[in-house]
Amino acid sequence: MQKKKLTQPDLNMIYHTYRTILEMSGDGFLVIDKEGKIVDINPTYVLKLEGVDGLKQEEIIGQDILDYIPTSLLPNFIHVSKPIKGMDMRQEIADKFLKNAEEKHLISTRATIYSEEHGVMGAVAQVKFYDHVIRLNNRLKQIDQELSYYKQELACISREKADIGDDGLTSIIGVSESITQMKNDIQKTAGVNFNVLIVGETGVGKELVAEAIHKAGPRKKGPFVKLNCSAIPAELFESELFGYEEGAFTGASKKGKKGKFEQANGGTIFLDEIGEMPLPMQAKLLRVLQEREVDVVGGSKPRPIDVRIISATNKDLGECIRNKTFRSDLFFRLNVIRIHVPALRERREDISILAEYFLRRLNEQYKTETCFSHVAMDVLESYNWPGNVRELQNFVERMYAYAEDGLIESKHVPFLIQNTREQEMGKGTLREQMEKAERAILLRALEGNEFNCRRTAESLGIHRSTLYKKMEYFGLDRSLQ
Repeated sequence: MQKKKLTQPDLNMIYHTYRTILEMSGDGFLVIDKEGKIVDINPTYVLKLEGVDGLKQEEIIGQDILDYIPTSLLPNFIHVSKPIKGMDMRQEIADKFLKNAEEKHLISTRATIYSEEHGVMGAVAQVKFYDHVIRLNNRLKQIDQELSYYKQELACISREKADIGDDGLTSIIGVSESITQMKNDIQKTAGVNFNVLIVGETGVGKELVAEAIHKAGPRKKGPFVKLNCSAIPAELFESELFGYEEGAFTGASKKGKKGKFEQANGGTIFLDEIGEMPLPMQAKLLRVLQEREVDVVGGSKPRPIDVRIISATNKDLGECIRNKTFRSDLFFRLNVIRIHVPALRERREDISILAEYFLRRLNEQYKTETCFSHVAMDVLESYNWPGNVRELQNFVERMYAYAEDGLIESKHVPFLIQNTREQEMGKGTLREQMEKAERAILLRALEGNEFNCRRTAESLGIHRSTLYKKMEYFGLDRSLQ
């Protein structure tokens, strides 16, 4: 069949149809010639590229595509002998030039522009930007970090439905080597009735470890009774621990009161902050450990007890012994099995998992879908967390309260963390400090310019290609996702 010869009106109709389709499309279209020069780009692509107040369409035409999109694969489609096409979902340009940090992921379809008469004439790319794809991709990126927690949750739910008690380990969140080793120690410890001393900094989760030991052992059906030794006035210690009989002292209840040890009979008593216990009470506690009986205040005879004792401290009890504020004989009784709970800074791979865990709880409570930006998470992961898990939880709650449009960004991260992060830059070799400083400057500039790379490069006085290279070197492509 002979091809119809196109008239000028035909050509005009084809051209204007082509222009109309491009300009009304919600997809981005970009065309290059066989030299890699941009010959056409539609308004949708321009808006995604630089924003309304940025580069104009006419400024882009005629420029080399790699000057604007250094990671583009489109030039690969012109250096061929036969026409090719391809489609993939990727983030090849998202981290490099998109103005909106939300719009990170895309579906790109590319094809060679080819004719039998002229051969390869250029290439065209069609790019679909999807908000829901962005959200989904963010969640998929975080799935590796959350997988451990979800497995634990599902295991816990399954046990509940099967009327099987929680082993306690599901409440300890983390996949780091130190946490995994600690969980193994808990499992080994749980089956024996020896006293346990849990050591670790404030806020690391010593109480959770104590509960896990209780729930994983043969006493799990018995009571788990907690006592914070730092919160009890010295004069009330004895009655709180051992209880009192009716009329034992002025103001005593007519019915008397069971002490913590009797309340824990058949189960476990957890003595938190044991290093704060007054010396006179340490002597009485030692007797309980030796005799397995308690002297109730105002009582006539001792009462036998069957209790496992788990204690915890954030103090160096060895130093306390040397300062004569803690009895060495009591220490040896309590320290039969010792479990160290690592500080959060010692298990940085768990920071994001814990942050996501706390955020998920908030989302469940308030029926929201708030998530972290990668910039915000990067800042959290670089902080040392002197207050450990407790501090992290408090800050997550604070950031959640200030989040906008369901996204926690770096601007929502408390100044304390940001400031401390900057202080950390003063540590290391000269080169390391200079690189830390340069990365911080780049990140601050990107954030200040809403991740518009053209404006960022201009504000820093560097070429855009230099900015791209530095972003790649410092891993800022990940931070912008």
